[in-house]
Amino acid sequence: MLGLGLGGFGLDARRVAQPWSPASMAGLLAWYDPSDLSTLWQDAEMTTPITASGQPVGAIRDKSGNGHHLTQATASRRPMYQASGGRHWLQSDGVDDALGIASRYGLGANPALSITAGMRWLGSEADGRLLSIGYGATGNLSVGTGTSGSAWRHSNGNTIFGTPTAGLDVLATWAREADVAYGAEQFWRNGVPQAITFSAVTALPSSTDANTTAFSFGAANYLTARLYGMIIANARLPQAETWMAAKSGVTP
Repeated sequence: MLGLGLGGFGLDARRVAQPWSPASMAGLLAWYDPSDLSTLWQDAEMTTPITASGQPVGAIRDKSGNGHHLTQATASRRPMYQASGGRHWLQSDGVDDALGIASRYGLGANPALSITAGMRWLGSEADGRLLSIGYGATGNLSVGTGTSGSAWRHSNGNTIFGTPTAGLDVLATWAREADVAYGAEQFWRNGVPQAITFSAVTALPSSTDANTTAFSFGAANYLTARLYGMIIANARLPQAETWMAAKSGVTP
């Protein structure tokens, strides 16, 4: 009887569900997690690790396994790593901070794409960019937020979803299906779908440039923000939003 009891206990223990991780997502393209200090480096060469709050971030490693690490070679343009109250984030200055990679995550010009971020917008810029895929080219895939609204922006049109409030932690998800015009793009704030307030409905993304930047899009579009984490994938997944909400202290 003792043996049966122990055997049953062991079986029940093996059935305990493991915590969900973005690593299990189908279609995961990149995953950036500032709470994992093993992924943060003070230099673009990734030789000097981040060890304390207030240090500059020259690189953040992609945890997806796809090798899409974001770096910044210029020391004065690196965002800062900050931590407080159990939360961890990258903080950009809205002036010249940016991280980038010479890649577009293997995406075509008009792909299915979801970008989920835990963030806090801190600035007064009109249309700061959180992530720009195909950076600098017409028909690129950019997402961001500012006084003109949270939006998909493409340099030849955009889709806007209403003005956010600066200084609030939010869970933000931008998503689109493959082969659609700008007017079919979507945005969720704290798990709630937002209505489109403006869109160039017939335009299509067209850039295939292999450049991506975080926190900027040219001199006028730097973003002042905290970034608690970001998941880039082929489709929106509620589990990813729940995971990211916990990182940013938001209830979706």
